Amino acid sequence: MSMLVRYKKSGGFVQLVKLLEGFGKEKREKFLDLVKKEDAVWAAALQDKLLSVDRIFQWDAQTLSNICQRMHEKNLAALMHGLDDQQKAKVYELMGHSEKRRLDTYINEMNPSPGEIATGAMKIIEETREMIQTGHIKLDSLDPSLIIEEDIEEHLATATNYSSSPYHDKAQNSEGGGELDFGMADHLGGVPSGNSIHAKDYEMLKRKVINLTKEVNLLKRENKVMTEKLAQIKKIA
Repeated sequence: MSMLVRYKKSGGFVQLVKLLEGFGKEKREKFLDLVKKEDAVWAAALQDKLLSVDRIFQWDAQTLSNICQRMHEKNLAALMHGLDDQQKAKVYELMGHSEKRRLDTYINEMNPSPGEIATGAMKIIEETREMIQTGHIKLDSLDPSLIIEEDIEEHLATATNYSSSPYHDKAQNSEGGGELDFGMADHLGGVPSGNSIHAKDYEMLKRKVINLTKEVNLLKRENKVMTEKLAQIKKIA
C-alpha cells in the first residue's frame, strides 16, 4: 500500500512536512528515503520545504529574535548545546545582559542528552512553522523557496506523471537519470503516443510544459501578494 496516498489530498503536503519536522534527524532521513523509493519528486519537494535549524539561523536578527523569544529558556538552553559558535553568538547578540546571564545559568546547569538537544531543535522549528502559518513570519522576502503553494499536491501529481515540475531535475539527479516519460505526449493531446515520438520533439514539448508551469506558479504567487496588499490597504482605509 502506498505510504503517501493519505497525504496526496489537499493540505496533505503541509501535514507531512510538519510530521517530518517533528522527527529527529536520523528518523527524518530514514522516512525521506522511504518516500524517495515511492516518489522521488515528492521526496525532493519535501527536502526543499523542510525547515531546519541551519536554515533558520541564516535569517535576519529581528526574525531570529522573535522566534527565540517564544521558546522556553530550558529548550533554548538545550538547543545552544547543539549550535556552532557562530550560531551561539547570534543568540547572545539578541539578548540584554540579564537575559544572557539567565540563559547561561540554564546552560551551565544542564548536561543535556542528545535527545534533549534534538528536542530543543524541534521546538525552534515548531515555533517557526507556527509563526509562518499565523503570518508572523513572511516568507515572500525572507525565504521564498520555503513557500508551500496551496495546490502543491495537484502540482506534484502532475509533475510525477509528466516530468513538469521544478523538482523533477532534482529527482532525476538523485536517481541517476531515468527514461523519457512518453505519457506526457498523450496528456498534451494531438501528439503521437508510444516510443515513435522523436526525442527532439519530446524535449521541446517538455520544456514548454515546464515553462508554462513556472509561469502559472509565478502568477499565483504575485496574485497572492497583491491580494494581501489590497487587504492591508482596505484596513487602512
